[in-house]
Amino acid sequence: MEEAPKAFELLNPADPRRVIRGRVHMAPGAGPRPWVLLVHGHRGFMDWAFLPELAKRIQAAGISAVAINLSGSGIGADLAEFTELELFAENTYSRELEDLELIHGAINSGSLGPLDPKRGALFGHSRGGGMAILHEARFSACRALVLWAPMHRVALFGEASLEAFREEGYITYHNPFFDNGLRLNRSIIDDAEEHSERLDIQAACRRLKPPVLVLYGERDQLTEIGAADQLKRALGTKASVETVEGAGHGFGSRHPLRGISPALEQSLGRTIAFLREHLLHSP
Repeated sequence: MEEAPKAFELLNPADPRRVIRGRVHMAPGAGPRPWVLLVHGHRGFMDWAFLPELAKRIQAAGISAVAINLSGSGIGADLAEFTELELFAENTYSRELEDLELIHGAINSGSLGPLDPKRGALFGHSRGGGMAILHEARFSACRALVLWAPMHRVALFGEASLEAFREEGYITYHNPFFDNGLRLNRSIIDDAEEHSERLDIQAACRRLKPPVLVLYGERDQLTEIGAADQLKRALGTKASVETVEGAGHGFGSRHPLRGISPALEQSLGRTIAFLREHLLHSP
């Protein structure tokens, strides 16, 4: 019988406003379990679209799923609404990497439950995929990576957004729940420029050691601009880079999830098989 998810919170010691909230979907069994850390994308969160279904299937496969809301996600304590607007506005790539390091440390220490430090994997969607690459390239701590539509470089903003960052100091994402939209400050661009070497995703790909599964939707804009080809060259033979027919950036899903499309079913099935191979069947 599957255990109910266990909630947790982690505070950044340098800034207690920055709270990482999450749930551990613990796999059944005795002793330390293999695990997957699920890293959401920009304007995503752990209950976004397909992520709860993915966590459920990972747990059913005998692997624990660690689902999180990064501290700059904007999602507050109710886990459903964008209420931490200032933290969303201030978020940067470096902050997200700090969050991942904090979470990984909690996993290794045992404070999130009986999770085996030597049998872990990272899953990342969109920006979360890029962050997963950068994190693993630095720490070399996981057995496998699964990346759905990962960003191939940071600061993937259009020219209009870059101009607004320069002239106004921020951009605004229009959102029906907020009259003034969601603001994102230019600090994210400053971070990308100041730490360009540390945030070089393609250079990080060349340092990765574990096997990597990369899925891109056939209709994803990232596919159209050559992201899949660039990452495939950077990753080399360690990676399988595959295209999901008929899928866009959300792999046939939107938020809230209203059923499993063929593209999403294919992506979920391929992901679970890959994770089982490298977390349960590898020595």
